[in-house]
Amino acid sequence: MVRTQEPSDDEKLDRILEDAAQRHGLKLVTTGWSRKTYDVFDEDPESRRTTLLFRVESFATTSGEVTLFKQTGEACAREVAESLERTFEIEEAILIDRQPD
Repeated sequence: MVRTQEPSDDEKLDRILEDAAQRHGLKLVTTGWSRKTYDVFDEDPESRRTTLLFRVESFATTSGEVTLFKQTGEACAREVAESLERTFEIEEAILIDRQPD
């Protein structure tokens, strides 16, 4: 009998964030090993300065939490949240608004 190896939850989460960042022209920075943090930035091409738009932690595969820091990242953050719902069968993902007042 042949067994097919499916991607792990970590690999699925990596793919969701890589694809979303690429589609929106944003920069993804992943830190950590067993507990990863995914930071999505907007990068100014001239000055190369970056602005943190939103963050996803590896526990999002069960919580569905996406933390939004800047309004300009909302479209991509919502796309990621919707993908979390579909991929990990999360009833309702949560977009946490941490934008400065």
